[in-house]
Amino acid sequence: MNFWLAVANKKTYIPGYPEGWRWDNMFKDSYTLYTPGTPYKSFKDARVGDIVFGYQAKEGIIAAARISRELHEEDGDAGITLVPVGKELNHPIPWSKVGKILSLYSVQISRTLLPVGHEAAHELIKIIEHDGNSEVIEELRQLIG
Repeated sequence: MNFWLAVANKKTYIPGYPEGWRWDNMFKDSYTLYTPGTPYKSFKDARVGDIVFGYQAKEGIIAAARISRELHEEDGDAGITLVPVGKELNHPIPWSKVGKILSLYSVQISRTLLPVGHEAAHELIKIIEHDGNSEVIEELRQLIG
């Protein structure tokens, strides 16, 4: 199992959302086709069952998701299908913490899928747990094993 950070901002184009897509749309729709920006290679490496931390620009990590379908084409758009893990986080994990954990200075590209190491992923999961996201943590533990 791999872990990823997926970035969305107000310019993120996801089919069906011409005004821009947000992570809370995934919860409303129960899934999303997350389309690649750059680097495209990471979308080819993503596998069913991998965990994705959903980062909303200017807010922080606000969601966790699971890849339910690898890179494929749907209605003329290529992407990976994500389904929510639990519900939206109670408190976003701000970039000040995310960047430090992932040793990144900034992520300004929307529709990016960045690999997250196992140690960093477990640090993010600890923060999610500490913030009282029991529904998300319970489902993550079942998925991770």
